[in-house]
Amino acid sequence: MMENSLLIPAKQRSVDQALSALNEAHGRLTTDIVLEAATNADSPLHKMFEWDDSTAAHAHRIWQARKLIKSVKIERPDGDLTPRYMSIKIENERWYEDISLIVQDRDKYLSVLVDIDTTIKDLEHRVESLIQLQDDRLSGLGAGKLRDGIRSLRRHFEEATGLT
Repeated sequence: MMENSLLIPAKQRSVDQALSALNEAHGRLTTDIVLEAATNADSPLHKMFEWDDSTAAHAHRIWQARKLIKSVKIERPDGDLTPRYMSIKIENERWYEDISLIVQDRDKYLSVLVDIDTTIKDLEHRVESLIQLQDDRLSGLGAGKLRDGIRSLRRHFEEATGLT
């Protein structure tokens, strides 16, 4: 049975060590390499996966359903395409809603804005990680300008929505 995805520090260390060893042994880290290593019941990676095929198949079909829902597009007034259904979360429940209904309901609209805020925070964190961990020879590749752009986006988003 798959264990909780929130890793305790000791478990995280053993997973990190296993992934690092695989990366070193293969020169890269791919999902196929990780899955192959995880099939060994003695691997610290093994318990991080669902090995019951029925449960795993259901989880995969849920993932396929998400992709299917997101694949349906509608045309915006400017001619660009956008997903017809958006994921919303209100209280502790998450579902997909037609965008034409979201834009008419304050709670649903705010739910989408909160998801956008989370995405901006994730982008900001990822770029900051690149900057803080980069080799000096890579500093001219634009990550600093990208960080400034994302910070500007965040400020504009917060001003426009009142979300912080």
